[in-house]
Amino acid sequence: MTDISALEAYAGKLSEAAQRSQAAADLQHHFVHGRMDESLPTESGPLPTLAKWLYENMLPNQEAFAELRAIIDAVTADPANAVTSWELQAKGFDLVQGGATYGVITSRLGAWSFPAGSASYISMPLALPSHWTLVDVYVKWVNVAANAGNVVLGGEIHRWAVGETINAVPAGGSSIIAANPGPWLVTESKVAANLVIDPARSTTLRLARQGGSSNDTLPNSLAIVSVRIQKK
Repeated sequence: MTDISALEAYAGKLSEAAQRSQAAADLQHHFVHGRMDESLPTESGPLPTLAKWLYENMLPNQEAFAELRAIIDAVTADPANAVTSWELQAKGFDLVQGGATYGVITSRLGAWSFPAGSASYISMPLALPSHWTLVDVYVKWVNVAANAGNVVLGGEIHRWAVGETINAVPAGGSSIIAANPGPWLVTESKVAANLVIDPARSTTLRLARQGGSSNDTLPNSLAIVSVRIQKK
């Protein structure tokens, strides 16, 4: 074989290799981006796209897929209202004043215990969606003994920015709530309403039991297990 013939044969093999490489790249692209009802023809037989494989193997059934699709559609159709509630676990709060303690209650669940007879405060920095501007605060709590009475629970929002004083009166309020006399039964109570959120400022939520108030008549501790922030 002459040098020219060898060069032509090599060029042909190189062209075939390039074509196979391009075909493989096209196949990979269609595998990743193809529809969930599509299969790709290959030398070994039909190859389901990634979407089709996930649909057939990872999701338990068509109902589960429909639920997932409904969630995605809701987020894309109305992103401002896709998330309207934010759950805060008790462990994320810190004690700022009083005798409240964090620990395991009834040997099962961690919670903040607030004693009777004196005021206690816990707080947490908030990182809420930037389009939230007005919220209500709900507390999920339990009575730790079989006693009746009222409790005074409150929620406050502290807002500040660089160059501003942190010694400002917070926005918030408190509520007088009848305790469930059944111990360990979870109650959800609104403790503050219409609190203004300013996305341009840092925000801290402070919760309190005003145990020293004459309106707080429950003679024993209560325990906060979580807090829910509700967008308005």
